[in-house]
Amino acid sequence: MNLPKFLKIQIFCIVYILFFNFSAYSNEVKALKDFQDTDDKTYKAIQSSDYDISAINNGDVKLFYTDPLSFSRPQRNCVNDNCSSLLGVIKNAKKEIKFAIYGYSGQEKILSALKEAKQRGVKIYGIIDKDIRNYNIYKETDILLSQIDGIKSDYYEDLRVYNELQNNSNANFDIRSAIMHNKFFIVDKIYVWTGSTNITENCMSYNANVSALLKSKKIAQLYEKEFNQMYFKNKFHNSKSKNKIKNRNINIGNNTKISVFFSPQDKPISNELIPLINSANTYIYTPIFYLTHRGVIDSLIKAKKRGVDIKIIIDANSANNEYSKHELLRKNQIAVKTENWGGKMHMKSAIIDDKYIVVASMNWTNSAEKTNDENTLIIQNEQLAQNFKTEFLRLWQSIPEKWLLGDPQAESPDSINSCFDGVDNNHNGYYDSEEFYCKAVFN
Repeated sequence: MNLPKFLKIQIFCIVYILFFNFSAYSNEVKALKDFQDTDDKTYKAIQSSDYDISAINNGDVKLFYTDPLSFSRPQRNCVNDNCSSLLGVIKNAKKEIKFAIYGYSGQEKILSALKEAKQRGVKIYGIIDKDIRNYNIYKETDILLSQIDGIKSDYYEDLRVYNELQNNSNANFDIRSAIMHNKFFIVDKIYVWTGSTNITENCMSYNANVSALLKSKKIAQLYEKEFNQMYFKNKFHNSKSKNKIKNRNINIGNNTKISVFFSPQDKPISNELIPLINSANTYIYTPIFYLTHRGVIDSLIKAKKRGVDIKIIIDANSANNEYSKHELLRKNQIAVKTENWGGKMHMKSAIIDDKYIVVASMNWTNSAEKTNDENTLIIQNEQLAQNFKTEFLRLWQSIPEKWLLGDPQAESPDSINSCFDGVDNNHNGYYDSEEFYCKAVFN
């Protein structure tokens, strides 16, 4: 049949689009089936293995990761060592648990362990985030509040500051943007569990995260002083004062030095992170959720120009944020991959020169440094740095090379399992079949 050229082109385009949609659908379905076939087996294999904290000696630091490639959707149970390490310290608590967390969702084993600890006489004190509407981003936080007494929030302090600022026409600070963003536990004044992991099903099983478990009275003392400011003195955000006890280069083992910093009072990005980047000689590997701080950007560009190998993995949703600076880094020949997993890149970390690692709740943003309640560890330990580097490079290799040049949509066929995971991955109010970018998979 002799068809006009323009019609042949239209037919070719239609066939190509149909083929692409079918291929994307087939790949998504196959990926989902493969993960569903293994999810139950993996879950049964590891769900009962609580972490043995007797293996933690005084002065030890252990790192635990959440692998974003393990499951096809978030799991509402303790399914990896990141979660079971926290579960282990809670279950072994003898006298006291203090925690400051952003919120709670879908981690029944953690909640049950806290309830059981309280029943056996352990004193529990907790802090969560609330905004000036008395609202937490995770709805199930109210379940935690209803079942564990003694939990406070920054709500009243935020409301007080907000009302004061309303009467100050010269104020350049908006308390509505300030959050209590910590994720740490202090147990029996000697164990500290902290990092990027929220106590939620997404962070514990689906998003890339890292947590550190430390056994050190000195480190616990620093965290306790920070906690007590918030809990007993109702001081949050810019109302807090700096620690007066030593917080830098604390020797906690034969080969480990740790520095502890809190936001906003310590200004960890300007005073600690940027100088650390400036001192790098060989490499800087950074898995990061949000990267918008201009001072960090400038330091990374300078490091690249003096020959430092830089690799950055950034979250897909944050890459599509108008404030992200990753394209500026790319223009300066810095290798930035945008992850294409279903879950997020939620770490806020760096590995530098096989020597230093940064483990934190703090994103590399102005608000994280200047207004939020956050905590940051800088750990000097060659073995831990090499361990973390191995994990980073494994995640780096999992992301196709094409995402060095572009950014996948967080919820689309570009991002593995994101159209089938029951999560609103790009926070636009729609998920899976309702999401615009996923419609082609379902049609």
